[in-house]
Amino acid sequence: MTVRAATSDREPTPTIALVAVVLSVLAIHAGMLAGGVPFAGDVGATFEPLAGIVGAAWHEGMPLWTPRLGGGTPLLAHPALGVLYPPSVLVALVDAPRALALLTLLHALLTATGTFALARRLGARPEGALLAGLLAAGAGPAVSATAFPNLAFPHGVLPWLLVAQLAATDSGSGRRGSPAARVAALGAAWWALFALGEPVLLGAATLFSTALALSGERRSRAVAVAASGLALGLLCAAPQLAAQLAWLRASVRAAGFVREGALAWSLHPLALIELIAPNALGAGGTGGGQVAPWARGLWPVKGTPLFAGIYAGLPALALAAAAIGARTRRATALALAGGVLVLLALGRFGPLALLPDGALAALGLRFPVKALVPAVVPLAVLAGLGLPRLGASRTVRLLLGAGIGLLVVLALAGPRP
Repeated sequence: MTVRAATSDREPTPTIALVAVVLSVLAIHAGMLAGGVPFAGDVGATFEPLAGIVGAAWHEGMPLWTPRLGGGTPLLAHPALGVLYPPSVLVALVDAPRALALLTLLHALLTATGTFALARRLGARPEGALLAGLLAAGAGPAVSATAFPNLAFPHGVLPWLLVAQLAATDSGSGRRGSPAARVAALGAAWWALFALGEPVLLGAATLFSTALALSGERRSRAVAVAASGLALGLLCAAPQLAAQLAWLRASVRAAGFVREGALAWSLHPLALIELIAPNALGAGGTGGGQVAPWARGLWPVKGTPLFAGIYAGLPALALAAAAIGARTRRATALALAGGVLVLLALGRFGPLALLPDGALAALGLRFPVKALVPAVVPLAVLAGLGLPRLGASRTVRLLLGAGIGLLVVLALAGPRP
C-alpha cells in the first residue's frame, strides 16, 4: 500500500514558489507601482533626459539620429540608450521618468524569475529556487543597481541568458522547441545584452557562460552551443556595435580612461563586511553622507560608496558555502566565476591594480565596484542549492557561528552614525 506524505510536509510546488517570488518583488518595489519614481543623481541628470530624447525620436520616426544632443548625435551609437532594445520603446508611450520606473520594475522581476528558473535548471528544489530569486533581486547590490538603468536592465537579462544556454545544452524529455529555436533564444538574449551596452554585465555574462559550458557533462556540445549563441547575438548586434565603434573613435573616450578614472569607486576590502552587517561603516550609505568619518577615506572620489548598500546576509553566504562544499561541478564553477567578479570589484585594491596604464585604458572599464551586481546571481543560485543542507552541513554551522560572533563584536565596538 502506498502511503502519501502529509500535505504540510510536502515542498511547495514550483508554480506556488514562482508566484511567491513575483509577489515579493512587487511588494519590495510597490512604490513604483503606485506611481513613484525612486531615482536621484545620475538618473535625473543623465538617463532621464536621454530617455526623453529617445522618446521624442521615436515619435518623429526611427530613432537613429537626434539634433537635441551634442549638436547632433547618432542615437544608435550611444551605448547607454539601448534604442534597439525592445522594451525601451516604452519611453515613446509614457513620460521618461515613469517609463524608467516601469522598466526598472520589469527588470527586477526578470532578475528574480530568471534566477528562479536558473536555480531550478541547476537542481534546486522549489523552496531553494524561491530563495535564489528573492536574493538575486533583493540583495544590496541588486537593489542599489535600481538607481542605475545601465546596470539594472542588463541584470534582468543575465539570468535568462544562462537559462537559455542550459536549455539549449542539456538533454531531457521535457525540452520544448527545436535545437535551432533554443540556440536562437540564446542568441536573442546575447543581442539584448549587446543592445544595452554595459561592459561589466557583458563581461560577467561571458564569464558565467564559459563556466557553465566547461563544467557541464557534455563539454564539447556545451561549448559549441555557447559559442553559437554568442555568435548569433553578435551578428544581430553588428549594426549597433559598428556604429558605437565608429563614434568612439571620434569621441574623447577614444584614448580610454586614465588610471584614476578606470579604478574610481573600487571596493575597499574592509567594505566587504557590509555583506553581512548593513551600515557597518556608518548609516545611510550613499543616501545621506552618513558614512563613519574613519571610513570616508575608503572611497576617495566623493567620500561615499557608489552603492547605497551591498548587504546580502550571513545565512545566504553560509548556504552558498554549503553548496560549494557539496562539490558539484557547476556549483563550483559558478562560485569561481562569482569570486572573479568580486576580485574585479576590488579595483585598485585587487588584481586590476597590477595592470599597466595601457592595458587599463584598453579595457575601457570604469567603477570596478559595479562587478558586484552580476556577482549576486551566482551567490543567489548557490544559496538556493545549499538550502537542503541547512541542518546537516558543518560548513553552515561554522560560518553562522563565526559570523554571529563577528556581528556581536561590531555591535559593541562598531562605528556609530
